[in-house]
Amino acid sequence: MWFIFDSIELKHDLVSRAGRTFTGYVLKGERKGYNTDPNTPYEKILFENTATTVIEKGIERPNCSIVQFFQKACSPGDIVIMKFVRRGGNMWDIASVEKLGESRDLPTYEPLTEEQEKALKSQGVKGSEAALAATGGTPAWVR
Repeated sequence: MWFIFDSIELKHDLVSRAGRTFTGYVLKGERKGYNTDPNTPYEKILFENTATTVIEKGIERPNCSIVQFFQKACSPGDIVIMKFVRRGGNMWDIASVEKLGESRDLPTYEPLTEEQEKALKSQGVKGSEAALAATGGTPAWVR
């Protein structure tokens, strides 16, 4: 699932299905929509002792605190890939998390200037190569 991170906060007096109160961290953000589907709000309760595999810069790091991952590695607007594994019945655990990109690295659009257009046409550059040549940037999907 592609997830757009918003916040994580400690909440006291959460109520379980059985009616008991407990303390946990509430993860908030948006589940990224598929193709043209809109993004939908998403919340998940996490606990301090929950561990998962964090994939960072292509390196898998098992048994990391998922709460600390969101507290220390994520800022509002960051895109995170969360993979789930079925625990039993209708229960799902987070198997791994990977920060795909930071909010400041998300793709943007700037119209070409006339100078850029002339330079690109003279070089014969097309497609995604033209975008890189015009901006000198690296696309968000390249790690």
